[in-house]
Amino acid sequence: MSRAEPDFTIGIEEEYLLVDRESLALARAPDAMMQACAATLEGQFSPEFLECQIEIGTKVCAGVSEARDELKYLRSTVARIAAEHGLAPIAASCHPFSDWRDQHHTKKDRYNELHDDLAGVVQRLLICGCHVHVGIPEKAMRIDLVNQLKYFLPHLLALIGAREIVPFPKLIDELVTLVEEDAEALGCEQEVKRAKEIARKGNAADQQRRIYSIARSSGADHDTALGAVANHLIEEFHADL
Repeated sequence: MSRAEPDFTIGIEEEYLLVDRESLALARAPDAMMQACAATLEGQFSPEFLECQIEIGTKVCAGVSEARDELKYLRSTVARIAAEHGLAPIAASCHPFSDWRDQHHTKKDRYNELHDDLAGVVQRLLICGCHVHVGIPEKAMRIDLVNQLKYFLPHLLALIGAREIVPFPKLIDELVTLVEEDAEALGCEQEVKRAKEIARKGNAADQQRRIYSIARSSGADHDTALGAVANHLIEEFHADL
């Protein structure tokens, strides 16, 4: 008997930083904004450790296309409500210039405990991330796929910026070729091929450095150039919403 195709599912969590539209610095999420987002998104929105951070999460999705539609809805909703309070979300690992020393943690039991236990260590965690969860029903298949995933660690490192220690274009070409059949079966060929565009144009960090360099070469001082990077991150967040 042929084996049935596994019922893979996917879910994505994204953490955002909130930026003041005028100063471009990090800003605390006001209570009214948090309440409006929570009421509108019904369990798909929550605060994060720092008051300038928020988190969204998709529902369990059947594929990448559905997850993208979910993210578009969540991002556009957060952006719309944030704009009503003079703020804009950015999806970036960290802010171009705001200092961690100026940020305050969210007053929740869990976060209060983290703050008390880890003190300055956790206060420095002015970082955001993206978590991709893949549902794999069978335990044996989960173990098998994780073991196979180890081979692709250099490819993933290349995508996030470890260019100096890996042959980037060659690895990405190999990645796309190796998973081509699987991508077709899962309906995400275009998303996988996007890796080649990243290899050609650079990832988000490369783009930010490019924006900074262009601003500096145009006569902007250091602070103004960092502001240009912050504006770029705002524009990137709102693209295609």
